[in-house]
Amino acid sequence: MSLARNAGLLLVAVGMVGCVTQHDLKEIKENQKTIISKLEAIEKKGPAQPARPQRPRGPDPKAVYSMAVGESYTKGPKDAWVTLVEISAFQCPFCKRVGPTMAQIEETYGADVRVVWKHNPLSFHKRAMPAAMGAECAGEQSEGMFWKYHDALFENQRQLEDPDLE
Repeated sequence: MSLARNAGLLLVAVGMVGCVTQHDLKEIKENQKTIISKLEAIEKKGPAQPARPQRPRGPDPKAVYSMAVGESYTKGPKDAWVTLVEISAFQCPFCKRVGPTMAQIEETYGADVRVVWKHNPLSFHKRAMPAAMGAECAGEQSEGMFWKYHDALFENQRQLEDPDLE
């Protein structure tokens, strides 16, 4: 571009800036102050968050919890001081880890404890449902057979194919 043309553009730009009046500048500054004060108020308040209900820090020691036993398999007397409800799946490796603890509780507290079994075959354990069905069938065949089958399933947790379950 030529020097004359650049100088012309510069004059037009300076002329446009000159079009803003003192009144306009005063109004712009007032608007800026309003905006800044609103932003400062928001900043002092902190980010808006929905109020969350206070979570209890633990179970209520005075509460009594109940769960229907129904047709679930049980070990121990009905009038035991404590009933433990185990909700578990035969293919779950973490559920298997509970076994020694449950055995220790039963051994230590004897007739003061009753254990109730509730099936929870998780969908991502493909053999958990067939194993649960096998345990139910075993329990229907004779008294105490459910718990023997239960123990055998956890002992052989990697062998839950149909021939293994039979």
